[in-house]
Amino acid sequence: MDNNKNTCDNGFFSLSPCELTLLATAISIILAEGIDGCQRDVLGNFLMSVGQNIATFDAQANCLNQS
Repeated sequence: MDNNKNTCDNGFFSLSPCELTLLATAISIILAEGIDGCQRDVLGNFLMSVGQNIATFDAQANCLNQS
């Protein structure tokens, strides 16, 4: 992937903050209604872990690029 290219100009990444929040809410409700409480806990924790790993990856990449 070309890191210099603006990848936020179409599709999923071009949604407004409100649209992105609404999409996340709708997906959450759809997923949560189809599974039990234990499964919701596991899925929720897994998705938070994915998000944290993406944030860690980006923070390290930014740090190395500033050196």
